[in-house]
Amino acid sequence: MAYGDQWRIAQLFGKLSSGTLDFAHLWNQLNEHRILLPRVLMLSLGRLTEWNNVAEMYTTQALLLVALVILLLTFRRDVGSGSKLLLFVPVAFLVFSFRQAEIMLMGLLMQFALVLTFAVLAFHFLHVPRARPSGKLAFPAALVSATLASLSSAHGLLVWPVGLLQLVVGPAAKRTKVYLGVIWSCIGTAEWLFYFHGYRVPDRAVPDGAGEAVAGVLYYPRFFLTSMGSSLSWWQGPAFVIGALLLVLVAAALLLATEDGKLAEHSFFAALMLFAFLVLLSITVGRAERGIEQALVSRYTMYSILGVVGLYGMLAKLYLDKGSRVANIAFAALLACVLFSLPVAYSEGIEVGRATEESREWAASVVADYESQPDETLALIYPNPEVVRRRAPVLEWLGYNVFSSSVNGARSRPRRAIGKVA
Repeated sequence: MAYGDQWRIAQLFGKLSSGTLDFAHLWNQLNEHRILLPRVLMLSLGRLTEWNNVAEMYTTQALLLVALVILLLTFRRDVGSGSKLLLFVPVAFLVFSFRQAEIMLMGLLMQFALVLTFAVLAFHFLHVPRARPSGKLAFPAALVSATLASLSSAHGLLVWPVGLLQLVVGPAAKRTKVYLGVIWSCIGTAEWLFYFHGYRVPDRAVPDGAGEAVAGVLYYPRFFLTSMGSSLSWWQGPAFVIGALLLVLVAAALLLATEDGKLAEHSFFAALMLFAFLVLLSITVGRAERGIEQALVSRYTMYSILGVVGLYGMLAKLYLDKGSRVANIAFAALLACVLFSLPVAYSEGIEVGRATEESREWAASVVADYESQPDETLALIYPNPEVVRRRAPVLEWLGYNVFSSSVNGARSRPRRAIGKVA
């Protein structure tokens, strides 16, 4: 069932069917993001499935699975194999945590899963030793992955500065670092310039009363720490405390990793942490004025989870390799937080899933009878009811989404001429 910003995608199916779809339609901003790759995927899946949004949900799960496999391969190589892989089990539960239920239940938000997956792939390929047979192909693969991340969301652009830093601290020879760093920087700069050519900063209305809550110099740090801890908590107070603890553990991990001059060995996990840090910082800048509740929005927890995964991998390696008291305490503290939070994350996520199922079923019944619905009801589907009134006929003509022949039987009304509804 199309819901919320998915109605901004609905019109593309009409343009695709009528042959009027062009690059500009795919490249145009959606809020502050350019989501070319997600649009292409959604249109392709839509043609195959009559825009059944469940197919998009499965695609998000498949992307998370790819990210998990890459994390497993890197964990096995950097942290340890055999019985040591038991330490990887919490990572699997984190990657598929129901704390990010909103991303799992709304197809449009696959843009975040695409950024996550291609960021993990880019950092993985940059971490592959060039001496290996696959090493010569790793850098081009990293460039492609970073590009695909950039074409998925504005957050994907941050792969470039993080990847450059990863190259700098990595184990490669100095001459190789300079050579690869120049190529990486030139391509990354070109993509940043192309991305922001013709870019418009979206106007965002601040909700009534939100501005009053944004007060004091400590508000923004509180927002950032809350968003950082939101990966392991659904509630503001605990999320803030967990975020503060995670920040302390990050500092401890970096100090321990640099103490023996072996930060290069941890460059992959450090890249995950830095990438998550920068994304959450950008979210703080862009969303903090709308109220502290924005720090707990489910769709953004995917990035804070990635930061926890990076921290977990670094501390697990330090715990096994270094064996110092500080490393042991830090790893134990993080492991305890993860293990205690996961049952709550999954139980709360199940409730969110049930509520979402009910709301989508209600929304489907409303859209299926959109012509007789008042604006007040359609506004609950999308804030501007006229958008639904203009684009629902397109879906009806195509037989897509709630009008699909596979949903509640055949369409209840005859197809209209697309020229009148596109």
